[in-house]
This record gives sequence, C-alpha cells and structure tokens, in this order.
Amino acid sequence: MAKKPFSGAKKAWRKFKKDFKKSFYQAKQDPKQAWKDICKGFVEFWTPKRVYFAVSALAAWLLAPALVIFLEYRQRIYNIESTFKFATEHPEIFHYTCTIMLLLGLTSIAIFKSVLKGEAVLVALITAITFVHINKFQARDFPLLPEDLQMATEAQSLSQMVNIWDVVITVAAMVAVLVGAWCLQRFIDRKLALKYKTKKVATFRLLLGFVSVFLLLTTIAPIRSINDRRTYVEFLDTEIVAWNQVENYQRNGFLVGFIYNIGSKKMAEPTFAKYNSENIKKIVDKYKKVADEHNKSKKSLADENVNILYVMNESFSDPNRFKDTYPFTGENPVPNLNALQTNTHTSFGYIQGAEYGGGTANVEFEALTGLSNYFLGVVPYVQIMSKKTNFPALPSFLNSQGYTSTGLHPYSGNMYKRNIVYKNLGFKTFIDRDGFTFRDVEPNTNNYISDESAYKQALQQLGSGDKQFVTLITMQNHMPYTDIYKKLAYKSTATDVSKSANDAIANYLQTLHSADEALGKLVKQIDETKQKTVLVFWGDHLPGLYSNLEGSDLKYQTPILVYSNFGDGKKLGVISSNYISLELLNYIDVKMPAYYYLLADTKKADPVLAKSYFENKSPKETDELKDYEMIEYDLLSGKQYSKKFGLFDL
Repeated sequence: MAKKPFSGAKKAWRKFKKDFKKSFYQAKQDPKQAWKDICKGFVEFWTPKRVYFAVSALAAWLLAPALVIFLEYRQRIYNIESTFKFATEHPEIFHYTCTIMLLLGLTSIAIFKSVLKGEAVLVALITAITFVHINKFQARDFPLLPEDLQMATEAQSLSQMVNIWDVVITVAAMVAVLVGAWCLQRFIDRKLALKYKTKKVATFRLLLGFVSVFLLLTTIAPIRSINDRRTYVEFLDTEIVAWNQVENYQRNGFLVGFIYNIGSKKMAEPTFAKYNSENIKKIVDKYKKVADEHNKSKKSLADENVNILYVMNESFSDPNRFKDTYPFTGENPVPNLNALQTNTHTSFGYIQGAEYGGGTANVEFEALTGLSNYFLGVVPYVQIMSKKTNFPALPSFLNSQGYTSTGLHPYSGNMYKRNIVYKNLGFKTFIDRDGFTFRDVEPNTNNYISDESAYKQALQQLGSGDKQFVTLITMQNHMPYTDIYKKLAYKSTATDVSKSANDAIANYLQTLHSADEALGKLVKQIDETKQKTVLVFWGDHLPGLYSNLEGSDLKYQTPILVYSNFGDGKKLGVISSNYISLELLNYIDVKMPAYYYLLADTKKADPVLAKSYFENKSPKETDELKDYEMIEYDLLSGKQYSKKFGLFDL
C-alpha cells in the first residue's frame, strides 16, 4: 500500500509529545542531566540536512529586501541616495514591494527546486530587465514599460541601438550567476545526498508554487485594477501617477510602476457625463452642423489632384534653439529648415510633444488619428490599435476622397506592430525596409537607410499614380550616436556634461546636418514637379542627449512645417501632434468631416495637449475639450457610436 505524503510527520508529532512529557518529569528530578540531554538532543536534531534547509528558508526571506534594494539601485541608475530614501521614507511601499519579491522568489524556488537556483534565476531576471530599463532611461528619460517587452522578437534589430560591450558584460554576469548557482547546488546535493524525485518533494513544490502564485496575484490585484490617471492608494499611502511614469516609478518603485502598467489599460471613462449613444449623437450632431456651415465655402478634396507627403523625421530638431545650454562649433546644422521657416509657401511652427528621446509611435498615432495621448497611459499602437480594424483616421478619410494611401518605414515593420496597425488605419499598402527599392545607408556604422534614400522611395510612390498619400517614418537620425562618423564638422562644447555626451552630440549634429541636406533636396524636387504636392514635415522628438533642458519646454519641442509648390503658409505657433492632420487640411483649405471641426474648436482653447506641457498646470476644461475626450473614449474604449453616426463622413 502506498505511503501517504506527510504520514511520518504525524508519527513524529505523537513521538515528540510523548518524549516531551517524559523529559519534563526527568527535568524535575535531575535538572543538570536534563540540560545535558537537551543539548545532546539539539545537536542530534540539527543534522547537516536540517541546517541546510533552515539556512535556505532564512535566506529566501532575507533575500527579498536585498533584491528589492538591488532592483531599485539599478532602476535609479545606480543612485544609492535615492535608493536609500525609497527604502526608508516610504516604508509601506517598501514592505509591499518586499512581499511581492518574496512571493516571486518562492515561485521561482518551487519551479527550480532549490533556494539557490530559484534566487539565482530571479537575480538574472532582474539584471536583464533593469539592463533594458537603464538603456531606455538613459536614451529617453523614460522607464521600462511592460509593452516594451513585447518587442523582444526584435532583439536583433534593437541590439544595434545599445553598446554591444554592455550587452556582453551583462550576459556574462547573468551566466556567471546561473552557472555558479547550479554548480554550488550540485556540490551541496552530493554532499548531503539530497533527493528531489520523491513524492514529498513533488507535493511540497506543487503546494509552494500554488500558494505563492495565488498570494502573488492577490497581492498585486489592487494595483492592477487601477485605471485612473491619478489614484490615491490608501494602504500604501501613495498616489499612482499614470500620466507621468517617471514620477510613478520614482515614487512607487519599479515593481509597483511596472505592475500598474501590465495589460491593456483602457482609457478611463469620462466622469463629467454619462457615456451612451444619446450623448455621443448630441456631440456628432453639434459638429455636423458646424461642418455643414463651414464646408459651404470650401472646395472638395475629391475634386482636387493634390499629392500629400507626410514625413515624420526621426529625432529631427533645431539645435540653434538651445545653443545657450548646448553650444557647439561649426556651421548651422539645419540651414534648409531655417530657410523654409521664412518661405511664403510654408506654414511653420513647433510640436510640443509628451516624448523625449523616443516614443516615435505615440507621436505617429496622434498625427494619423487626431487623437491625444494625454488621456492615455499606454502605447496605443501596441495595446489598442493592433486590435482595431477599419479605424477612422487620416488615411481612411483620404481614401474616401480618391487617394491611394501608402505607409513607408525604412526599418522592420514589426516594430510597434506597424505592419498590422497601418492596415487598420486605412493604408492600402505598407512597405518596410525589405520592400524598399532605394536602400543606401547614411555613411555611418548604424546602417540605417538614409533620409535621401527614403525620400527617393517616397517620390517614387508619389509618381506611381494620381492622388497619392504617402506617410514616411524615417530612421537616419536614430540612436546610438557614438562613433558614427570618422570626420566631424561639429564639436559640442557644453559644460556640465561628460566628454562622451559631447562626442555623441557632435555625431548627432553631423547626421542632423545630413538629414537637413536631404530635406533641401526633397523640397527642390517638389518645386520642380508639375503635380501639386503638399509636404508635412516634423520631428518626432529630441534625441536623448539634452537632459540639461529639464524644466524647459524646449526639451519637448521639435519643428513642424507644411509646404507646397502652390499654396501660401502661415504661422502655426506651438501645437501638439494630434492637430497635425487638421493643419494639413486647413493648408489645402478643403471640406472636412465634422471630426476635424471638433479638433479645430478644441485647438482654439487648448493648442497643446501633451503631458509634458501640463506638468504644473491643466488644460482649459472647455465644452469642446470634454466633447473631444468623450469622442476619444468612444473610439478607443467604447462602442464607436460616433463612427456610426457619421462624425467622420463627408
């Protein structure tokens, strides 16, 4: 008959009670002998195996706070003072984080059979995740989010964006920890004759794993369930700040910040009015009337033969604007941009974005949909748009006006799921680098397809038929900026920055100058063509090289221009990227769907809707802004009543 698990424990307990009573009576008669017997029993009880298991249990408990400190030390880019403050000034959060780490450790122990191996895997995992976080934060001043890990399949492409030696050292350290733990555990197993393939061990591991996972899910549930932009968490005496993830991670620690962002965060339902079809219809009807009135005097885009080129240029900026903080020697890096700024055909201004050093797809989302990331706490392309088919956006509207919409990106189409999202937005064709005819690279070690080649590809597409809408997302100016050029015409002389930072800026200025030359050639070719053509050109964000601009709007501002070979321009001022499509249609001066008049009315009071802009202030809570927020909720998290009621129809 099979022996029941833990049946020996019952016998041991009965024996212990019997021996305890016997020892108690003996101690009364001969205390000295009783003490000797206790010491002897203590020594006999603590066999090497029992000592090992006791030490392992104690280590599992003590390692939890140690690993939290290790995690926070790396999350805070090796700032020991900030790490110490987190551990001492926020005890509720620290203890909560330690509890999560303990449960993660116990789960890992249950999987890998021993404390040594389980904790080693956890150390390696923390090292890997924080390595990615450190590189992202140094490039963008923004922490690692769960959706970033969804791009792990693009590891080979992403690897060229980080220092290869840093990768080698980190991987070597992880391997050393894992191999060392496995070898030491094997030595201990042999010395103590430990066996793992028994029913007792299997039952214990299963029970430990089940209980740990259950407690882990229960523990993190209160954080996972939060969906508001600002939420006070009473039991942690803290606030979750969804709109500012840098502050969120710094205040609440890496684990709380990361856990909060796990999963698809829907846009929070507006609280100022009830979301239903009736209220959405009121908004749609309101702006349909506005559209009918304004469209009377406008021409139809369907009757016009105008090509449109939409160019979001990677990390394009005007470094002359912050030359006081980051001085440099050499000629003007962007003479063509500055010349276009004063051209009578140009509408010129600046984009105030929420992104710095990265986040290209978030800017792209706003420019193509007219929706704002201000109300969101996610990367829309990754977490929302990849699941939304037939989504109303600029490409789908232009298709209805007889255009052929094509998306171009001289990099992998898998990045940010563009190969899926572009189709959902209405693009009839999406071409990534594998489909490019022109693939010459900028003469540097990054091997990114140059802007000049990308523009040739775009012009080829524009010439392939009547009424083309082409969106191009360039790559030439993308990080890294170390040792790109053998010869540099620029030298950064900024103070309070390292030599390596100044060297990186000099390389960036060189590639920026090359991008500006390509822009000049593109404009010249547009001027020479007989086809009416509109160019919308803007930079998505600054490179992560200008951290000393903290506190200045310049850190988040990039140039935007709308240019054509037939129209007149105007001053755009400072706007956010959700208004770019509106400025395009205004430039051509054509009839627009009611949705764009909603954008226009929202822009009057709030020309900038960006989290970076509202750090110490709030947007004007106008009726138009409320209508805009309600429509965005309807499209992204609701039932898209506005689409059914014709908000996007002309």
